[in-house]
Amino acid sequence: MNRNAIILLNYNNAEETIKCIEMLTKIFDKSENNNNDIILVDNKSTDNSIKIIHGIQNKYVKEKIFSNENGGFAYGNNLGIKYALKENYEFITLLNNDLSIDNNIFDDMTNYLSKHQDVGIVGPKIITEYKVNVGNEIQFTNVTFDNALKSDEDNNPKNVGFLFGACLVSRADTIEKVGLIPECYFLNYEETEWCLNFHKHGYLVQCLPSYSVFHYGNGTISKYSGMQVYFLRRNIVMFEKRNASLIQKMIFYPKIFLIGTLQSIKHFNFLPLESYIDGLTGKNKYYKE
Repeated sequence: MNRNAIILLNYNNAEETIKCIEMLTKIFDKSENNNNDIILVDNKSTDNSIKIIHGIQNKYVKEKIFSNENGGFAYGNNLGIKYALKENYEFITLLNNDLSIDNNIFDDMTNYLSKHQDVGIVGPKIITEYKVNVGNEIQFTNVTFDNALKSDEDNNPKNVGFLFGACLVSRADTIEKVGLIPECYFLNYEETEWCLNFHKHGYLVQCLPSYSVFHYGNGTISKYSGMQVYFLRRNIVMFEKRNASLIQKMIFYPKIFLIGTLQSIKHFNFLPLESYIDGLTGKNKYYKE
């Protein structure tokens, strides 16, 4: 039996998390032999989420983990991954709570990974109101945030540079080899470096377009003005600093800091350039240790 731990991360968004659990429950109830458990992680919410989560009674929620700090997306998910590894789950899935899923794609994706040992991590096609994502390229000299691959009608597995973290599935033993999600980013680009680490260990990273999820919101980050933009700017520089070659950095840094300077002039404030500088220094204005 291929037991799969689905890690569901909550931060100040218990209502959305409960909706997601209810959706998963309907899906799993239709399965003859359900192999999926929900591992619910609260990332030290500051609203009433903790009280609500304590009260959740659901046969598929096998563990509730309450973090002592909000260390970001990777930190919270890593708590769930560590638990799943300790409990000897064969597969581990990261799942956003703001997704709509119609059927049990988890069994299909874990079965695919069982048959393709050269593939380290997979994800479904992600559909939003505005676009469809079937994976992304890693481009070290590109100063834009959109590196999405072209979407087409071909539903064959696609080798990609990285996948978005909304829904990711991997084997537990592969994660033990590759390592946990990098926690320095807090939000955005942690899945990019994680997928890069799978590549470095010799594994393929694939999108499976025959399976899809609808991403209808940004969950927690939609509540915090400026957070998404700040971390995109900060972390594109941090990713480059940690992973690019010297030549790639020599091309990238002048372009990105010119853009930051022009953005700061345009908006009459230092925030754009400051965000890029924070990527170099590692400063995180949303998190104080």
